[in-house]
Amino acid sequence: MELSQERQQDSFVNFGKAYQEKVVQAMIIDKDFAEQMIEVLDIEFFDQKYLRAISNQYFEQYKKYNAFPSNKILKSILFNALGTENEVILAEQIKEFFVKIKKEPLGGDEKYVKESALEFCKKQKLKNALFDCVDLIKNSKYDEVAGTIKKALELGNQKNYGHDYKNEIEKRHSEGLTRNCVPTGWEVLDKQGVLNGGLGRGELGTIIGVAGSGKSMILVHLGAYALQHGFNVLHYTLELSDINIGIRYDACLTGVSQNDAYNLKSAIKELMPSITNGALYIKSYPTKSASVQTLKNHIKLLEGKEFKPDLVIVDYADIMKSTKGYEAKRFELENVYEELRALAQEHNVPVWTVSQSNRSGSSSEIVELDNVGESWAKVQIADVVLTFSRLRKDKATKSGRVYLAKNRIGKDGVLYKAHIDTEIVNIQLFEHDEDDVDEILENDRNNDEKITKMSLRDKFEKFKLEAA
Repeated sequence: MELSQERQQDSFVNFGKAYQEKVVQAMIIDKDFAEQMIEVLDIEFFDQKYLRAISNQYFEQYKKYNAFPSNKILKSILFNALGTENEVILAEQIKEFFVKIKKEPLGGDEKYVKESALEFCKKQKLKNALFDCVDLIKNSKYDEVAGTIKKALELGNQKNYGHDYKNEIEKRHSEGLTRNCVPTGWEVLDKQGVLNGGLGRGELGTIIGVAGSGKSMILVHLGAYALQHGFNVLHYTLELSDINIGIRYDACLTGVSQNDAYNLKSAIKELMPSITNGALYIKSYPTKSASVQTLKNHIKLLEGKEFKPDLVIVDYADIMKSTKGYEAKRFELENVYEELRALAQEHNVPVWTVSQSNRSGSSSEIVELDNVGESWAKVQIADVVLTFSRLRKDKATKSGRVYLAKNRIGKDGVLYKAHIDTEIVNIQLFEHDEDDVDEILENDRNNDEKITKMSLRDKFEKFKLEAA
């Protein structure tokens, strides 16, 4: 039976028998090429049954043993599988094929055969992905469309086998000594033994604190310091408008109060010519309207303006939209944090975000990891976790505390005194005496006990009223 025109377009039929044989030959002699093809090749692309049989067994052995078989073993497997009289012709064709590829090497045809076959197969995968996207769009699953296309585009690419530990000692040590970071601007954090230069590219940093404590101000400080030192900064806000965040940057960079509109405008105009290397983009989204995929799309858009971020700031992850639907909020948050860290790795940038602590953190002088709200995954996924505590009495004295609760890079469990002037978004960190830290922790434990007793008492009083 003749194949339909549509079937011919979606197969190697129009390339001819000799071309199809060379594709299989190329896979057998080049294992790297075969690893690319296994992701994109449908053996039904071959119109010759013996080529489908060879390719199928070749791929099946790889899937089973994570290695392609030698020609000798492949032939043995094929001939053992073809034991019936009805398959004598097929066995003879396979035998002739192996004789032929031994006598006729690919030679000058090899590059063309590999490139054209791989391109054809990748196009078919992309075409199938586009058909899938039509259904996703019909079901309003817009965030999944880009992921589906991206996955199809990645299929068949050359493989990165990772770091060869035994043979790449020089590479390991030369790169390890020059960890590429964006500094925080706080010497007590950036120094060796702590963050070792700042937050590294591909890393996720999370700042946890109670509502209204000034977490967003810390993000502006991080962005402003990076901008002043020649880094490109991309700041996303899901709470305040981009204009309001811009005014905070003006205050942080100039030291002029946010409330002094006239002098602030004059000061930032005078300062701007000195910021020659770094650039800053601030993008606002309504709460719960943006997913990590939304951010990726925006980064792609900025590439058209030849802007590539060195630092991404997200204010804040807890009010982002998950690309997957979960009934439980903690699973949504876990997905958002996982995707934020993936964004950091994919675009090779450090990502800072902030998060809310639970209610008990509002009365603690040190917000610890057990004060994390909603999802523990925030702590598990992040590379660096800073907690921020600023009680009512601290606001009057422009003070607070920053606690380095988690640090994959170096030392953690360190408490810092903070000076916070919200009018000019000025935040400074100083080291605490160890005796002060012990006293603060003891006060927090006593305070927690009081809160627990008060809560139990309130519940008991409510129970007595209901029982009466």
